[in-house]
Amino acid sequence: MIYSRQLLNFTKLVLRERYRDPTLQLVIPTLLVGNIFIPVFLADDQFKVYALALSMIPVLNTAETLTFALVLRNVIFVFGDHIYTNSVVSFLMLPVSRRSYFLTSLLSDVGIPYVLWLLTTLLYLWGSGTLNVISELAILSFTVGLLFSSSILFLLVMSLRNPGTVTISSLLLLGGIFGFGGLGVYYLAISVHNLWITGLAGIMNPFILDLGYGATFKLEFIYELVIALIAESLLSILILSFAYRMFREMET
Repeated sequence: MIYSRQLLNFTKLVLRERYRDPTLQLVIPTLLVGNIFIPVFLADDQFKVYALALSMIPVLNTAETLTFALVLRNVIFVFGDHIYTNSVVSFLMLPVSRRSYFLTSLLSDVGIPYVLWLLTTLLYLWGSGTLNVISELAILSFTVGLLFSSSILFLLVMSLRNPGTVTISSLLLLGGIFGFGGLGVYYLAISVHNLWITGLAGIMNPFILDLGYGATFKLEFIYELVIALIAESLLSILILSFAYRMFREMET
């Protein structure tokens, strides 16, 4: 009972540090407003299905970009700053285990922005009548992609420590994976036609497979997407495990 109360107080402290006013008051309306750009891609009914998949690609979708930016800020400039300045010691002196600290940071830094994005996106898609298989696949792709990106951020924070170095490295690494990896997935999808090769390559950018299905309705894209998302999820868990191990063994 005492430990539960202490963990609850620690969680409140972590949340207050990440989401002090007026963070949520600005983020939630912006997430809702960010989805208004989806209809811009749906102007021509002939390309409606393909356009819906296109409108939910990160960078093109304002709400998804904001969600990732919030996660990046939390992981690098809050959690990472504590690691870099060694101020994490003051938290570890509390009666809270390192596992609890890491999991609480993961849930507050990644989980809360994701839940806010998911709820606002589902609300907008339902209200606009565009909640269908295409948008659901895009939501699933972003969910796994955010987990993958976050796991890399945590690993870079534990490896490089310096927030500036981590920021540049993460943007270059994730940008390269998403951009050049997407080109590779596109090439494999239109030329190789191998379910497993394209599916595993889809780890780098599963949205290409979403677009493929939206444009052609070929089930092979769904199969490849399932392979990509399962493989990416397992890889994300593995990377997070390495990051947690480094945090657990970190000297303070």
